[in-house]
This record gives sequence, C-alpha cells and structure tokens, in this order.
Amino acid sequence: DAIGQLEVSHGQIIAPTFAFSSGMAAVASLLLAQKSPVKVLVPEDIYHGVPTQLHVCLNDHGIVHESVDMTNAYDIRQTIERHIDSKSNAQHDGALVVWMETPSNPLCQVTDIQSICDLVNDVRCQHQNANIITV
Repeated sequence: DAIGQLEVSHGQIIAPTFAFSSGMAAVASLLLAQKSPVKVLVPEDIYHGVPTQLHVCLNDHGIVHESVDMTNAYDIRQTIERHIDSKSNAQHDGALVVWMETPSNPLCQVTDIQSICDLVNDVRCQHQNANIITV
C-alpha cells in the first residue's frame, strides 16, 4: 500500500499495487489478466524480450501483437481503428493493449504519453464498447 500511496494525490483512491521480480513477469501478468483474445500494439523500438515473450510464450493464450511507430499518432490511430473494425466484424470482445515505453530501448525514442492517452480516450468516446488499455 505504501507504494500505491506514492502514485496518488491527496484524496484520491489508492489503487492496488503489485510488485514483480522482473519486468517480463509484470508483462505476462498484465496481459494474462485480460479477457482473451488480446491484441497488443507494441512500439517498433522495444526491449527485445517483450515481443519474444509475446510471440513464443503468450501466443498460445490468445495474445497477439503488432508493431507500430509510437512517435506517429496518425499510424497509432489508424491501427486502433482497424482493430475496432475487425473486432466488430468478428464479434469478439477481447482487449486491445497500447504498450508504450519512453524513452524506448535501445534507440531512446520519446513517446508523447499524454498525446497517445488523449488519442485513445478520443477513440473510446467514439466507440463506446472499445476495450482499450494503455500501459
């Protein structure tokens, strides 16, 4: 709870806080907690272990991924819209996870987190049933 308290302002609700022995354990836990099928949008420039884990370990659990340039908001929006369109055609209600890392590893590209979160919120407002999670 002490770590959770560091993440909130006075008067806000303290969210549950979890600790993991590694970043990869946190990745797996977060994604496996979602309703399958799950699609993860990952940055083109990302720590190599994340797409490897997605492809080798988590693919069998209904988790797939697609790389996108996280410095290009237009590309991100188009990819999200394509996912929502295909999702409504397929009649499934799995999650779309927009995975951000900034600065990226190894090229140190900077993702505008606020801009991407605003974009995702805008898409959520346009598509009420969109299950989009930003990480």
